[in-house]
Amino acid sequence: GVCGLMMLGAAMGLAGQAAQIAQAPGKVPYVSWIGAHSAIQESRYARVRDQKDWDKLWVEHTGQPAPAGVPAGPEVDFGRCAVVACFRGKSKNSNGERVTAIDDLHDAVRIRFDSASYQTMSLQPGAEDRGVDCVPFGIWLIERTGKQVIVEENVQGVIGAPPVWREQKRFPAGR
Repeated sequence: GVCGLMMLGAAMGLAGQAAQIAQAPGKVPYVSWIGAHSAIQESRYARVRDQKDWDKLWVEHTGQPAPAGVPAGPEVDFGRCAVVACFRGKSKNSNGERVTAIDDLHDAVRIRFDSASYQTMSLQPGAEDRGVDCVPFGIWLIERTGKQVIVEENVQGVIGAPPVWREQKRFPAGR
């Protein structure tokens, strides 16, 4: 889509963050940034619909000051796109939050995501596994909508088991 192509250059240049380019707009985000190290330390969700709020969130997320004379975050066509973000807060053993599906329902857009988590263990006999500290995040560029946006997380914890979806955030309808 148009939004994804605009973001390609910005997404490819981000050090320490994974950028994924969507193959099928409407089923996954146009662009996703996922990673294990956000400067946002508390758990929260955000929906952004203009460049000013996006720049503010980007500066907070990266912990870097805004450059002079240019947008702080990647430029987004907010006439066509919106940003939805999940900041996990302090956690263990995760490489970020990745969208598994975006569904256009009758009165809402539903975003389903799963943590890109992994398992660790201590190799020392009797030693405790403390995991790997992280502050994971997922930032997703989606098609702009006037519908409410529902964010659901897969909370099942068994490898290979079917997903168990739990609503984490509901953003009200409105442009």
